[in-house]
Formats: sequence, structure tokens, C-alpha cells
Amino acid sequence: MPRPPWSPASDQLGLKAHVSGKLISAYESGWRVPTRPMTAGIDAVPEPGTHGALTELWGQLEEGMNYMSYPDWFAEWPEKEAAATSLCWFEPLLVPGLLRTEQYARALFAAQIGITSDQIDEQVAARLKRQDVLARPDPPRCG
Repeated sequence: MPRPPWSPASDQLGLKAHVSGKLISAYESGWRVPTRPMTAGIDAVPEPGTHGALTELWGQLEEGMNYMSYPDWFAEWPEKEAAATSLCWFEPLLVPGLLRTEQYARALFAAQIGITSDQIDEQVAARLKRQDVLARPDPPRCG
């Protein structure tokens, strides 16, 4: 699959939003989904003249955004996790997936043979999104 198109305008916006022009191009072409803070950062740049529209749109579309970069066998687990009142698992050699930091998750995904940096970014984003269940008002008890 070819990389998203790059343009000097993407570099200019990237400099002002403190990210690479290639990442801006990936957002523009739909290859990557920006996080809420990234969307707010782009909205804060005066030149596109979005005046908060990207952040508002992000909020409207949040429920349907594709952060679910999971293998097929795992597809139903995040929904069950979100509805759980208690979670229990056994992973003797690794920190449980739900509790992994971004750096730890990135290192584990990067160790996979043949994985691209885009795939790593998608999997890390999906892992971090799952952690929302821990910040809800009545989070599940973990043990």
C-alpha cells in the first residue's frame, strides 16, 4: 500500500502543531486517526482557520473511531472489559495488557517480526484507548 501523499503545506502545519509533516499527511489522507489532544493542537494553529471545528467533529465521531486494532480472537474482549465490575487474569511474564504504559506496549509490539511503524502506532493507540475503562467513575476491580 503506498504511503500517503506529502506536501510542503503538511510540513508547515506540522511545524506549527509540533509534529511531522508526514504525520499530518497521514491524518489528511485517512491513514491515521489523530488523538483528541492532537486534534486540539491542530485546531490551535491559526492558519487553517478551523476555529475548533476539528475538535468538535472529533467529539461527534469519537464513538465510531477505529481505535480497535486487535486480532480477531480478541475483538470482543474490550467490550467485555468496559462492562466488567471485576477483572482477573494471569500473565506470569508480562505486565497485563490493560496496565501497560505506552513505552512498554510500544517495545513489545516493536519486537514482532515484520510489523511496520504504522501498525505499531495503531496497536499502541488501541491499547491506550482500552485504559479508558480504568478512568471511569466506577472502574472494575483488578486482581
